[in-house]
Amino acid sequence: IPMCAFERSEKGMEFNMDVKLLKKQNGITLIALVITIIVLMIIASIAIGSIDGSTGTLEEANKTKKEAERSSIIEKIKADALVEKEKKNRELTFEEFKQVVQEGNYGTINGDILTSLEGNEINIRDLWNEKNIE
Repeated sequence: IPMCAFERSEKGMEFNMDVKLLKKQNGITLIALVITIIVLMIIASIAIGSIDGSTGTLEEANKTKKEAERSSIIEKIKADALVEKEKKNRELTFEEFKQVVQEGNYGTINGDILTSLEGNEINIRDLWNEKNIE
């Protein structure tokens, strides 16, 4: 049984639709829409959980950012100390090394600990003891 058909009438060609089949088809479309929305909600809840969870992407990204910032500061300090070493044409004492760090404005220094602007703590004495400043 066709759902719709063209028929001849006094006015010419007319378009007739079977209303029962149309209603049944709209019901199937509504069910498909509801199922699609439910599936999308499940996918969204999984995605939000993985991004915002305690072991999620945001926490890992922040940890990686902090480690990269710490490494960057250490490399800048070593470069500044190398320039100072070349100027003096000798190894730097700890106090001279600490002075280089203070002049670099990498953060605040309390004793031998440098606290960067992002909150990283770097032990200046340990860095000086590495003797990687060549």
